[in-house]
This record gives sequence, structure tokens and C-alpha cells, in this order.
Amino acid sequence: MVLTPSFIPIWIVFFFVGAALCLYLRKIKSESIVYIMFFCIYYIYILFVLAYTQFPIYLTTPPELAMSAEELLSYNVNLTPDILSILSEPGILNVVMTVPFGFGLCFLKQVSLKKIILWGFSFSFILESLQLINMMITRYSFRSFDINDLLFNTLGAVIGYLLFILFAKSFLKIVKRWDIGLGNINEYIYNVSYNHH
Repeated sequence: MVLTPSFIPIWIVFFFVGAALCLYLRKIKSESIVYIMFFCIYYIYILFVLAYTQFPIYLTTPPELAMSAEELLSYNVNLTPDILSILSEPGILNVVMTVPFGFGLCFLKQVSLKKIILWGFSFSFILESLQLINMMITRYSFRSFDINDLLFNTLGAVIGYLLFILFAKSFLKIVKRWDIGLGNINEYIYNVSYNHH
């Protein structure tokens, strides 16, 4: 059996998880509606990343395709960095995929460069580990654990963070120069930008 991104029950679960998180943020943490709006956008982005990196999920594997644990670890786990592979299509995609991670996180938390490196690496490590776990359970080598993916995903998060810093400085200058009024969303963006500038 194969679970694909079109498997509706999974997205129903994710929907209720997202709804529960929004309710928690609003009722328990007393976050603003604007904050919850940005959280929802970020949550949807995370779901797209999961769909891209984790699916399809093979629940059963034909015996003729099954591999031993030794074979899987030998052929599908790479712990040797290859920086030049960033120029390949997979390398570029791994960087681009996590740029929104670093950019969007700044709208939800006040983070520094060190923290964004930690968050980006942790996020990538979770994705790679889930792929490894699925591979070991199903004994099928559809995915791999690659140190280069960790490095490039982390780099993407850092690029996203630096782009946000550039955006924040530009936004503050534009608001000040043109005396732009601060409605709910603009005020939120202004405060977030000010805290990171």
C-alpha cells in the first residue's frame, strides 16, 4: 500500500492539528489574529514541505524489492559532504525549499542568526530522520539520509533569514519616509521588523 499526498485522511488530520494549534495560540497564549494568520501561512508551508519530502509513503514493500538493513545503510546513507553538489538540481532545490522557513519564522519568533542555523538544521534533521525511519521500516530505498541535504537546507534557512533582515530594514525605511499608516497587519509587520533590525 502506498500513501500519496492525495490521501485525504492524512490532510484531515493535519487540518484538525492546525485548528487545535490556532485555538491554543488564541485562547491559551492570547496571540493576535494577525499572528495566527501568519502562523497558518507558515503551517501550510510546512505541510507542503512534508508532502514534497516524505510522500509517497510505502506501507508495504514487495519481497523482491525489500533490502536488508545493511544494504539500506550502505547505499542510502551519505555522511560525506560534497559542497560542489549544491550546483546540482537537487542541491539547488534543497536550498530553495527552506528559504521560506528562515524568512517566515521571523514573523513568528524573534530569532538571531545562530538560532536560525539551529532551527534550520533541526528542521532538516527531522525531515531526513523521518525518511530514514520510513526506509528502515519498509526496507525500501525510495529515500535517503544525506548530510548534503542537511547542509543545504540549513543554508536555505540562513538565506531566508538574511532576506528577512533586508526586508525588515527596507520596510522600516519605507514606512518612515512615506509616512505609511499602520493598520493591523502593517503594524504587526512593523513591530516584527523593528525587533529584528
